[in-house]
Amino acid sequence: MRDSDTPKQDGSAPGNLVSALIDHPVSDGFDPSSLSHAQHELIAYFADLADRFSLPRSAGQIYGFLFGQSNPVPFEGIVAALGISKGSASGSLKLLRQLNAVIPKHALGDRRTFYEAETSIRQLVRRFLHDGLGRHLEDSQARIRAIESLLTHDASPDLDSETRSLLEKRLASLDTWHAKARRLVPWIVRLVSRKPRVDDSD
Repeated sequence: MRDSDTPKQDGSAPGNLVSALIDHPVSDGFDPSSLSHAQHELIAYFADLADRFSLPRSAGQIYGFLFGQSNPVPFEGIVAALGISKGSASGSLKLLRQLNAVIPKHALGDRRTFYEAETSIRQLVRRFLHDGLGRHLEDSQARIRAIESLLTHDASPDLDSETRSLLEKRLASLDTWHAKARRLVPWIVRLVSRKPRVDDSD
């Protein structure tokens, strides 16, 4: 198994982290000018990706920043490096932790929490499909059911029978699509979770 395919665990030995931080200290006052052009592009790349999936742009920026770091970074360092507010950083880190996209670390003798990126793409996609897309589909279907209920009890004279019939058919179509999509999510998660086979002929 490759290292990139192995999910990191929160229970990493604190001694290892302490050693890494002592050898490569990370300052709270992280200087944004110390980031390379490639690191800035990584931050922009993940920020744009977050936008596409309707996630906070700051969440993408934080993940992109941590993705380009060799060592865990404290909360204050993230805020200083990206120039974002503490409130935005806190909310985005909470979201990233829920998605298992970042891993909190702690060092002996230091009360701060340090963060590093989960770099297993398989784990990230699996988690997003299960918790992100699956939850979104559930919420969307609930809204469709609410609209259907409104339509059933709507006695507005502006809603003629032809329009009501049209809306009922289209809402039923949406409802069917969501039901099919929800059944597909677990199958896709299993597919993504499979390890690639090694071709013995190579």
